[in-house]
Amino acid sequence: MAAMPWGPLLPRTGQAVLFTAAALWFPLTPVRRSGESLQATTARRLPYALGMAAMVWMLHSPHATHHAPAAVESTTGSLVTAALALCLLTCALCSLTRDMPGLRATSDTRGILPRPYGHFWDGWTALGTAIMLVMPH
Repeated sequence: MAAMPWGPLLPRTGQAVLFTAAALWFPLTPVRRSGESLQATTARRLPYALGMAAMVWMLHSPHATHHAPAAVESTTGSLVTAALALCLLTCALCSLTRDMPGLRATSDTRGILPRPYGHFWDGWTALGTAIMLVMPH
């Protein structure tokens, strides 16, 4: 997403290649934490992959190009946009409704994550991407 402000400098094809590579990279290269299964690692990285897929869709959706037939925009485009937005909203709600860790440090530090509030950031990122996806460009 950091490449979005450079949109005028990069051609659409270059942006699409970058975002497609990122959308594939997140689920295909899971970095496991200690004691975490492959499924849990992949699920943890799913919101990022969905966000990158939404970026590709925003670049090449019929709504963004303004020259696709109206029938394509109304059926296929709306379904893909709705599916991506629903998945991103689900990820956002799951992340934003999780319990926050306690503010006081405990003597048992084995279960403390390096980013205790990371899920809050991830939820707001997924929510912002869903909003940008459904807004007219």
